[in-house]
Amino acid sequence: MNDAKSRPDLSGILEQRRRELSDRPDISVRMRKLSASNSRNPVPVPPRKRPSLVTLVLAATALVLLLACGVSAAVAVASGVWFHNQLTDPSQTALDFYGSLHQQDYTRAYSLFSDSAKAHLSQNDFSSQFSGYDSVGGIVQSYTIDGNSKVQGSTATVTIDVVRRGNTTQAQVQTMYLTNQNGNWRIDRIQLGKMIPAPATSS
Repeated sequence: MNDAKSRPDLSGILEQRRRELSDRPDISVRMRKLSASNSRNPVPVPPRKRPSLVTLVLAATALVLLLACGVSAAVAVASGVWFHNQLTDPSQTALDFYGSLHQQDYTRAYSLFSDSAKAHLSQNDFSSQFSGYDSVGGIVQSYTIDGNSKVQGSTATVTIDVVRRGNTTQAQVQTMYLTNQNGNWRIDRIQLGKMIPAPATSS
């Protein structure tokens, strides 16, 4: 019974105490100051961290490596183009042809002919013809390109002084006519010319 009566009394006392505190001027002023202080002093946002020296060094190193890779790639491409041009130069085809004849490698020499030339001359006929030249005048001893090759679009002309082992004091002027076939210079025909004194130095 006493507990039942004490509960309403306790609630009334708490309500009365709450009203007294709210009516006190010092309490309400303090609450207003706290509220104003919170609005003037918001929760600070942590500043952004600046990149460290190590980060900057790593970034600079990566940039330098990237640039170096780009330069290396450009040099490799340029070198590849230059090397390809050297391999497909008309003069190089002429040197390969006479080098093959010097070694009596008629198969290799014949492979340097164009499709058009091969249509008019079989490999067997070619081998018979040039082995006959070797029997009469001796194998090709030396060969020198006479001046620069002349290129006009997809055709070219190369003049070679050819010395055979049977007579090393004289050279025969041979004019080679070539065509560009699928990016490679191939021989269309060879015109045999006059005899001249052999060059002092021959390839």
